[in-house]
Amino acid sequence: SSGINAEWPLRPGKNCIGKELSKIPMPVNFNEPISFLQRLTEDMEYGDLLTRAAECATVEESLTYLSAIAVSSYATTSCRTSKPFNPLLGETFEYDRTDDMGWRSFAEQVSHHPPVS
Repeated sequence: SSGINAEWPLRPGKNCIGKELSKIPMPVNFNEPISFLQRLTEDMEYGDLLTRAAECATVEESLTYLSAIAVSSYATTSCRTSKPFNPLLGETFEYDRTDDMGWRSFAEQVSHHPPVS
């Protein structure tokens, strides 16, 4: 037995009815095994498109690259059905792409209420 009630998603209990969804405790296996800080950094995977947009000769061509980076964050959402873990106060995430892309990201959770990363 995994310790999780199989009926839980269908019948969350009368104490949860009418509550704000963010206040209902969810089983840990509902989360993706990464932190929200990592998820934020993944949006820079196609950051080179910003450089290409800045080098364009026309506004239309530049807008094409900017649109591509805006929708690139949805590239992996079809496979993701869960949310990442909320980062702990003071948690950090470093992503080094200096060798192949020329950038490095360092993210830190600096406030919990309100959440600021």
